[in-house]
Amino acid sequence: MGLRTSADMPPARALVAAMSVLALSAMTSFAGNAFIASRFPDRPRPHDLLLDVLPASTIAQYVTEVAIISSFVVLLAYGIRYARTEIPGMVAVFGIMYLIRSVLMVLTPFASAYTGSEHFGMIPLDQLGMFPSGHVAASLLCMMLIDSRKAPALKRLALALMLAQWIALVLSHAHYSIDIAGGILLGLFVHREWQYGSLFGPVKMLMGYHEKPATDSAAA
Repeated sequence: MGLRTSADMPPARALVAAMSVLALSAMTSFAGNAFIASRFPDRPRPHDLLLDVLPASTIAQYVTEVAIISSFVVLLAYGIRYARTEIPGMVAVFGIMYLIRSVLMVLTPFASAYTGSEHFGMIPLDQLGMFPSGHVAASLLCMMLIDSRKAPALKRLALALMLAQWIALVLSHAHYSIDIAGGILLGLFVHREWQYGSLFGPVKMLMGYHEKPATDSAAA
């Protein structure tokens, strides 16, 4: 199902619309964190088979942060080099994913999987929502949005970073195992629905995307 930008809407406006969706997801995520903190101060910490067996690794904390930042850098490099017209769509996909996550995370407000007393990693981000993992969904989307036919090396690098991050998230006790599974499912759902479904049609219309007529495909 091909999508193109309307002639009466410049790409800059599509990017602004996509950034608006991303900004909305940031606001709802902060609101979700505030809701969890105020309504559920004594959140339960469930048992996790892997976290109960594996000791928390301090090094893995930094791996998670380096991996997610590197994943975004790789995707940005791909977009600038091979798919500039697709950048607004990429931004919108992440905005939609984080918007959905901001709703899901307040439904099951568990305590943080990390029980250490020291600061976690390098970035002072107080993330209360556990399920599903936004890091997992984001790294999966970074990998899936790269076309292996255009940039096979970047695709392999994004895949390696994604796997490294998933493993590090468990080893660092940053997320419960179910959070990892939930993040994978969320990323797969958003990517597939954006590519082939109609659920996110209003966002595409806002960006000026519309389906190519069947006659265009036949002529091609």
